[in-house]
Formats: sequence, C-alpha cells, structure tokens
Amino acid sequence: MKADRERRRNYEIELGMRPEEYVKQFTKPNPGITWTWALKLILLFLKPVMAVITPILRRELEDTLIAYYHKAEETENPWDDFLAGFLLEILDIPVPE
Repeated sequence: MKADRERRRNYEIELGMRPEEYVKQFTKPNPGITWTWALKLILLFLKPVMAVITPILRRELEDTLIAYYHKAEETENPWDDFLAGFLLEILDIPVPE
C-alpha cells in the first residue's frame, strides 16, 4: 500500500501532473447521446428494413417521397429541400434529378 502511494507520487513528480490527468490528454471524452449518434442509429435500423419491405409498398413509399421531393423543390424554403432529401437518404431511396 505504501509502495503504491510512493510509486504514484513518483509518477506525479515525473509527469508534472496526476496520472489520471495525463491519461485524459490522450482519450476522447464520451459525448453520450448526440444527434449524430441518434441519426446513425436510425440509419442502421431503417436501411435494412427497407430492403425487406414488400416491393409494392416500397414502390408506393418511394413514389410518395419522390413526389414530396419535387414539391419541396418548387418552394422557396431551403429547409423543405433539406427535409425531403434527408428522408430519401434515410430510407435509401435514390434522389431524383
């Protein structure tokens, strides 16, 4: 026990800081749940599901979202375009040109 305290004190003197602080310099903090994490999770689950949906229903959904995309392009609001493209991307539907 005493040897451990002494070894720790030697590390602190040698490093100029506590060992925990030294290790923190090289490790990234855990960001927790973020929007990026949530979107990656959604993509992880939705893309495989789209592959196994009945082809008739998949085609119906694709047609609906593509029509929505074209309507969004007609508006002046850029957020409409963003949302429509985002939905197509999440569901792995090719963005029409």
